[in-house]
Amino acid sequence: MVRLRSEPPAGNFPVNTNGGLLSAGHTGVGGGMALLVEGVRQLLGRAEPERQIDGARRGIIGGSYMAAQVLLLERMDGGTA
Repeated sequence: MVRLRSEPPAGNFPVNTNGGLLSAGHTGVGGGMALLVEGVRQLLGRAEPERQIDGARRGIIGGSYMAAQVLLLERMDGGTA
């Protein structure tokens, strides 16, 4: 990220657009759901204005704690899911 000169959450590779689990009020096991909600809001263009990434088309949601799951999201306009 340093090499890309990306400054989270904005920049070329936005990360933790909601500030991450600690600043968003970590909900324990529900923390993964908070990350999912933020990813979906970004893709729908419904995140808070100061956090919204213009033109967001893809999102990567990682697990919290020791969970090793990853969810890849992609917005598909004009097509069927």
